[in-house]
Amino acid sequence: MTAARERGRVGGRPVALTAAKKRQANGMRAEGTPMSEIAEVLGIARSTLYRSLG
Repeated sequence: MTAARERGRVGGRPVALTAAKKRQANGMRAEGTPMSEIAEVLGIARSTLYRSLG
């Protein structure tokens, strides 16, 4: 793993929500948009959205 990191590699699963998408989701949530619609717009599962904004 150390050698891989030195070459610029990062292990693990990619994050589902970037900081920008998280800000967008919070904004939509403040406007009263249903969670299912937010998840659909962002292209993620509702459970992922609940876990991220939790």
